Amino acid sequence: MRTILQLTFKISIYLGLPLFLILGGLWLYRNHHRTLVSQEFLVAKPGFMGVETIVTAGGEQKLVVLRAGYHQPAIIFFHGGPARPESAFAPQILKDLNSTFSLYFWDQAGSGLSYPGTDFSVLSWDRLKADALEVVEDIASKHQQVFISAHGYGCLLALHTAKLTTNTVSGLLLNSPLLQPLQDLLSARTHMMEMARVLQNSRAYAQLDEISLPLSANEAIRIEQWVSRLGGEIYQKGTFREALRMSWYSPFYDLSDLWSLDRGIIQSIPRLFSGLMQENLSTLDSLEVPVLLLIGEKDFRIPEKRVSSWFSNLNAPQKQEIRFPEAAHYPQVESTKKWMEEVRKFVSQTLPESDESAAKDRASAHAEIPLNQNP
Repeated sequence: MRTILQLTFKISIYLGLPLFLILGGLWLYRNHHRTLVSQEFLVAKPGFMGVETIVTAGGEQKLVVLRAGYHQPAIIFFHGGPARPESAFAPQILKDLNSTFSLYFWDQAGSGLSYPGTDFSVLSWDRLKADALEVVEDIASKHQQVFISAHGYGCLLALHTAKLTTNTVSGLLLNSPLLQPLQDLLSARTHMMEMARVLQNSRAYAQLDEISLPLSANEAIRIEQWVSRLGGEIYQKGTFREALRMSWYSPFYDLSDLWSLDRGIIQSIPRLFSGLMQENLSTLDSLEVPVLLLIGEKDFRIPEKRVSSWFSNLNAPQKQEIRFPEAAHYPQVESTKKWMEEVRKFVSQTLPESDESAAKDRASAHAEIPLNQNP
């Protein structure tokens, strides 16, 4: 018995100690790299870089914030998914915009940094729409101009918000919008079945062919998965892999936050699915704010012709469509430099003559308190 215990102890030391050292080394390397990444954000004091909380009727909403001051125009990012936040990597990719704008990356209820404080018993699509309105109104109370940059399903939230807050939102930046989720999913399924047939991928074709109406949440996920696997969501895979690698070194996400990303998706989709599938904003024919449409030409997730047709018939004070030849569903990731250039250009054209006194009054009412720049 004693020999067995000694042998067990030796095995534990021989195997456990190297594993402990490897994991410890990885943890130290990650923390060191996170510190280096945080130093790349040029937010001069008394600005702010970190995570802020806005409390809505739906609970605590977490936002990753890069803000030089309240005098800047603000861009609020509505992620898609649903429940797929981009705040783990998007601040690193788009940080150069911070020289011109205050950036707010909102993690919707059930997602990312907002996951721990979410009451999933009340989470619904209607609840998200109400949260979006409250988040925008809170930020708009501190900035003179507020723009919403939305992606995928997040465009639905942005359009609903813009309809209800005509004096609050200064403009919309719609990236790869999904306007009628049910029909958009069915269109993606049809396109992917044709691609599977051409590629002679019998497994993909069979799984997509099994899908029928009424569409279930699991079937919707299966369509999304095959769009991604067959290359209809991401064109420049190396660029996107680099973005995902950035998530690992995010200065805003702890390991527990990264671990919660998939759990947030799993718990959120069943609660959002019913309301989401009933949406149809393809009939929306007018908005009272300028709109910039940004589409990747390699994107097979959205019905590109239908979206372009909707946009051409949309009445808005100002509108522009920009296409990215080397991007799919994530133009802001795959063509970042051009994307930022187009955003800057569009916003500069839509901003009214600045009312300096109003900007100063609003900024002074929410004066920044000098803070430690590291979150």
